[in-house]
Amino acid sequence: LTATSEIFEAYIPPEGDGKMSIISKEGAKQKLEFIEKKSKSYLAIRKIRNYEEDFDTANFTELAQDIYIKAHTALVDKEKYKLREFVTEKAYPEMIHNTKDKTMKWTFIKSLEPPRVVHARVTTLIDKENAFGQVTVRFHTQQTLAIYDRFGRLMHGSEILSKDVLEYIVFEKHLANEYGTWRLHSKIIPDWQPPKQSSLRTYK
Repeated sequence: LTATSEIFEAYIPPEGDGKMSIISKEGAKQKLEFIEKKSKSYLAIRKIRNYEEDFDTANFTELAQDIYIKAHTALVDKEKYKLREFVTEKAYPEMIHNTKDKTMKWTFIKSLEPPRVVHARVTTLIDKENAFGQVTVRFHTQQTLAIYDRFGRLMHGSEILSKDVLEYIVFEKHLANEYGTWRLHSKIIPDWQPPKQSSLRTYK
């Protein structure tokens, strides 16, 4: 058992994240909820440090972004064995779903805001020593994505037009495993996030 099958106690992104003012009523409430959640995350980070002494949230965000970029690069290059190094057994089938016979062009342009850790949890499975850590990182980036069908016709996105992307990515590590590594585990999609543009049908 090298990975869990779900997100335990998932982070709930506040509505209007990054847009509300702290001095507004909604913004103040958001800030209070964030502080309450933060105390639990601090305890989880202390537990992670019991297994990984040099764990630091500032350094972890750099590692998380590197894993994120390498995983998506391996996905668009269709390097399935390499992809397994950067994603968990839960994320792998979700990422490769519906990619057969398609060509993807993806570019990570820049971070609009520095990535930051917003949530951390530690749980045990089967016995008390078998610990897993999950850390949620908020990414606000600029990217391009274009998907072509098997005939080279554009189905989705553009290679020229960039988009601002706000994401909450969960990374997981089997802490009890001495050789365990942090891998991309899942993505949290808030209920308030507008639906994504659907792909163009290239057949009748």
